[in-house]
Amino acid sequence: MPAENHSPSNCLDLLRLSPREQEDILTRIDGQTADVGVNCKRTEPRYPYRLRGGLMVSVEHPGGSRIGCLVRTRNLSRSGLGFLHGGFLHRGTRCSMLLRNVDADDVTSATGTLVEGAVMHCRHIVGRVHEVGVRFDRIINTQDFLAGSEQDASLSNGVHADGGRVRGEVVYLDRRDDQRELVRFQLAEMGTTVQTAGEPAEVASLGTEGTADLAILGMDELDAWAVDAVRRLRGAEGGFPGPILLWAANDSPQLRREAQRAGCDFVLVKGDGFAALADAVRKYLHASQVVTEAGTVLESTLWSSTKLRPLILNFLEQFEEQVCRLEHLIETGQLDESRALLAEIVPEAANFGYPPISGTMAELDGLLAAGAEPADPELRDLTRQIAEQCEQACGVRAVADGENSQ
Repeated sequence: MPAENHSPSNCLDLLRLSPREQEDILTRIDGQTADVGVNCKRTEPRYPYRLRGGLMVSVEHPGGSRIGCLVRTRNLSRSGLGFLHGGFLHRGTRCSMLLRNVDADDVTSATGTLVEGAVMHCRHIVGRVHEVGVRFDRIINTQDFLAGSEQDASLSNGVHADGGRVRGEVVYLDRRDDQRELVRFQLAEMGTTVQTAGEPAEVASLGTEGTADLAILGMDELDAWAVDAVRRLRGAEGGFPGPILLWAANDSPQLRREAQRAGCDFVLVKGDGFAALADAVRKYLHASQVVTEAGTVLESTLWSSTKLRPLILNFLEQFEEQVCRLEHLIETGQLDESRALLAEIVPEAANFGYPPISGTMAELDGLLAAGAEPADPELRDLTRQIAEQCEQACGVRAVADGENSQ
């Protein structure tokens, strides 16, 4: 990249924020992120990265021309950078930046480590201010750019890097011996510690010993016995304080409401498959993605099959383009076209082992079907979530490259 694109004299400050305004906006965004909690979709450590004077970024516009911009940095990870910018950048926009250590002086010259990447998401904050997320083309060593205390503080705030193993203890109730053994095996494969029971009284005993993090009640039918099982568990001595999931072969709106009044947190239908249950378990326990040297990765449930990996990687290439197109359609108000594209993608994502992605997309389609407008905040949030899931799913390519090089 031409060096002059990173020269302070050629960089446009489109934000034009005072230091106080900048800090107020960053503090507000950080507060919104903190509200999500440590079990949010992003599990890769993102460290505070506030450079004095900003950062020089060279942005490639359609046609190949480049413009240098002065942005205000927010956070940094091994695979990407978050910053504030005074304009909208489309997903896939190429850019390069000169990263420097947070302890370095204000930006005064075209010096630093040149890193290239692409925009993965961009959302409007206020006025001309947009929050931009860039994924790097290569993994960086964050220690080169952060003060040691920054990384130590972030890791102490509960970031889990456990290789995708779900940590926690589950109590599973099912009157059928074969089902108890089958589900116990599947849950244990996810990394959980599993205790099983055949009667509600046994669950109540196990659940109040203080070690269980989650109770799952497997039922042939969502019936009065199931509701009573929830009631017994909540009403046991001390009461089970953790989440209770009902996993039933059928659904009944009336009994669902009764179960929820009794203390059930979530009802799942067995027809949705074990993948739906596994996704719910991840929601309530300490895991959701794999964290590797290549960054945060949302793995396909079929990834363990080496024969299917080339097909999954091919799907991801197409999926990335489809998500980029979906963002454009929604941004430009082409909502009917958006639904048509979703109808094409949702079953494909499910077939290739990405139930979280197909679920989010189905939720987006439901919102569009209900008449949501392009400016609807929930519509924008779901679109952004899909873009992030796409980014995390595509991270498996770096994992595959690393395995092939060994």
